[in-house]
Amino acid sequence: MHEPLTGSFPFAALTAVLPDDISSISIHWQDTMEILLIREGNGRVSIDLEKISVKKGDICLILPGQLHSIDADSNSSLKISMIQFPLSLLSGGTDNDDAFAFLEPLSKGEQVIPWLITPEDGWYNEFRQCFEEMFQLQTFYSAAYPLGIKSCLFRLFYLLFYNEPSVKPKSRPQKSVVKTKQIISYITDHYSEPLSTEQMAKVCEFSESHFIKFFKSTIGITFTECLNSYRLSQAARLLLADTDEPIMDIARRCGFNSIPHFNRVFKKKYGITPSALRGTKSSPEKADPSLS
Repeated sequence: MHEPLTGSFPFAALTAVLPDDISSISIHWQDTMEILLIREGNGRVSIDLEKISVKKGDICLILPGQLHSIDADSNSSLKISMIQFPLSLLSGGTDNDDAFAFLEPLSKGEQVIPWLITPEDGWYNEFRQCFEEMFQLQTFYSAAYPLGIKSCLFRLFYLLFYNEPSVKPKSRPQKSVVKTKQIISYITDHYSEPLSTEQMAKVCEFSESHFIKFFKSTIGITFTECLNSYRLSQAARLLLADTDEPIMDIARRCGFNSIPHFNRVFKKKYGITPSALRGTKSSPEKADPSLS
C-alpha cells in the first residue's frame, strides 16, 4: 500500500514518465482516490486485476482500496499526470452533509464508477479542464489554494454523477482480488524475512502449485520477481535517505543475505549500483515504488 498523505491539506499532484522516472508502477492499493491522465504514449492500467489499454488523453479513475498497476507498452514511454486525495477531503463526515451521500459509498467501496474517461465522452473536456486547473494550483500555491482544489474536485464529482447516472452498488469483491490483497499485505509486512512459495501458499490456504499458478496469472510475474522488486524498492528508499547506514545492513534489512546477489539484482533493476545511487542522493521518485 502507499504511505498515507500527510499534512494539513492531504492532496498530491505529480507527473512521471515510465520507464524513465520509474520502471513501472507495480500492483498496489491505497486508502485514497487517484485520478490519472495519460499525457503521452500508450500502455496498460490494471484495476482490480482487469487490464485496460490506455492512450494519450485517456483519464483513469481509481477508487480507494482498488488494486491497480501501470505499465508502458514495450519499446515506448508513458507520461502520466496523477492526483491523489482522500475522499474525506470533500465530506464533512455527517449524514447531513450534502457530499456525504455521494462520496461515502465510494469511500467504503460500496459503489462502482467508470474506470476510463476518453476524449470521445461528451463531458471529457470539462472534466480535463478541472484536472489541469488543479495542476496549476499545485504549482503556484496561492493563499486560497485549498479552496481552489476543493472547488475543482467538487466539479469533477458533479460531472461524474451527472453524466454517469448508472453508477451502481458494488458487487462482492472477486475472490482473486481479496487473495491478491492478502498476499501484497503479507509481503509488505514480512519482506525483510525469508519468504517462500511454500510459506505463502499456507498463508493463502492454497497448495504450493496452485499458489504459483495463481500468482503468475493475476500479477503477471513470479512471486520471487515480485518479492525482489519490493525489497529493492525499499532498499532504494533507504539508500536515498539521509543516513550513513552501511549498504550491507540495508541489504539485510530488506531481505538480502547475499551482498553480491543484492548488488547484481539492484543494478539490473535500476541500471546503477547501490553505492552509486547513494552517491547521487537523487529524488526518491527515481526508485520503483513497487508494491508501496
